[in-house]
Amino acid sequence: MCVAEVAEHVLTIPNGRTLITAPKLQQVSEAILPELDKFLPPWTILSKKKMPTPRYYMKNGHEIIVHASNDDEKLRSLNLTMFYMEEASAIDLTIFHQLQARLRNTAALFKD
Repeated sequence: MCVAEVAEHVLTIPNGRTLITAPKLQQVSEAILPELDKFLPPWTILSKKKMPTPRYYMKNGHEIIVHASNDDEKLRSLNLTMFYMEEASAIDLTIFHQLQARLRNTAALFKD
């Protein structure tokens, strides 16, 4: 999966919630978010917050949150439609399993 797929998900799933994670927050801030900004048209972004942890609020109601994967307490209560792991080989497998269980936001379900 790449940042372009994250952007596509964010732009096509209203009211969703996406997590971007990496072993260190700095990795996301310096490598991933600048790439993500290339794929998100500025007029689709309602607001951005950089501190203490980056967040994007989209006009379609989607929220992008960023957390380091080494802080599993912050990952426990999430209700996600998608997650993206940068440097996944450096992330503990238990974090992956925990995030799979957080894919419970129904905004991404197709409705008839």
